[in-house]
Amino acid sequence: MKILIHYPFAPEDVAEFRRIAAADGHEVIHASSEEEALAVASEIEVILGHFLPSVCAAAPNLRWIQSFSAGMDKFLFPAMAERDGVMLSNMAGMYAPQGAEHAWAFLLCMARGLIPAWEQKKEHQWKAGSVVEITGMTLGIIGMGGFGLEMVKRAAGYDMTIIAVDAIRTEAPAGVHELKPSTRENIHSLLRRSDVVMMACPRTPETYHLISTEELALMKPTAYLINVTRGGIIDEDALVAALNGGQIAGAALDVTEKEPLPAESSLWDAPNLLLTPHRAGASQHRPPGDRALLPGATAALSGRRAPAQCDRQAPGVLDRTKLLSGPGGKSSRQWGCWWLSIVNSQIITEQIIRGGEGRL
Repeated sequence: MKILIHYPFAPEDVAEFRRIAAADGHEVIHASSEEEALAVASEIEVILGHFLPSVCAAAPNLRWIQSFSAGMDKFLFPAMAERDGVMLSNMAGMYAPQGAEHAWAFLLCMARGLIPAWEQKKEHQWKAGSVVEITGMTLGIIGMGGFGLEMVKRAAGYDMTIIAVDAIRTEAPAGVHELKPSTRENIHSLLRRSDVVMMACPRTPETYHLISTEELALMKPTAYLINVTRGGIIDEDALVAALNGGQIAGAALDVTEKEPLPAESSLWDAPNLLLTPHRAGASQHRPPGDRALLPGATAALSGRRAPAQCDRQAPGVLDRTKLLSGPGGKSSRQWGCWWLSIVNSQIITEQIIRGGEGRL
């Protein structure tokens, strides 16, 4: 099997992966440009890293793509979404712990008045400011995949009542007081009741501008809105209007619909809004250059496992359309994670029901 690595990994990382792949008879080709990738596209069966439309179109034998990203909405192009016989897996869950920490940093920064305190320090001013105690509040989480579960863990120390909605999960995880399907009615109910709302869902056609003018009007004037997953889930024009009108206490975004955020964006001047440049997934433990992609692919080559396969029609969500042979050989249509194994050049698929944990 020929494997294309199209990502700027260090030479030593590529060499190590090439050594592991060669032990099972696989050949690894590293491309540093689109031109180099196109030159070998007709021969490859697997792509790790970037999967450009031009390269995929020139790869008739392509069977598996391992993306470097958890969210797929900005990378999945129509031709690939409609192409049969190619499995697509992402880095779902890889960035959830640090993403949840970022969300909580946002919340504490807003609630405890740290930004005004920082500005006062620069002016050598010692004066009290407004602070809010979050202990005992109601936390609403939209999405119970990897990010949502990690947010729940970090809420444990604050004695919060946690309510959530999710498109897949049906049983409330430990620490979640109430979990309902992510219908419009249930989302609106969550917004009305929550003191803090954290977005933890992928961006799909269904979640684009999920939070807009009507939804923001439902929130408490003392509530905070936080998004560290994908841009475009919150209608930014509606958010700016809500902040300017004092409809909510504050908001924090690590992701925006257009990145980098254009200089003319009204978000820059919106009051009570924190912005960070898509850094929620960063960590001193995250391998440089997203080297974490290689261990997952190595596990696949050795027959253990690989990251979850995505639903190509709803990027970032588990593939919910596959029919598998269930217990006793019966065909079953179920939610779950797909793990891929490549053994002796044969792709073997195994379904492990994990309640949606393979998602963003």
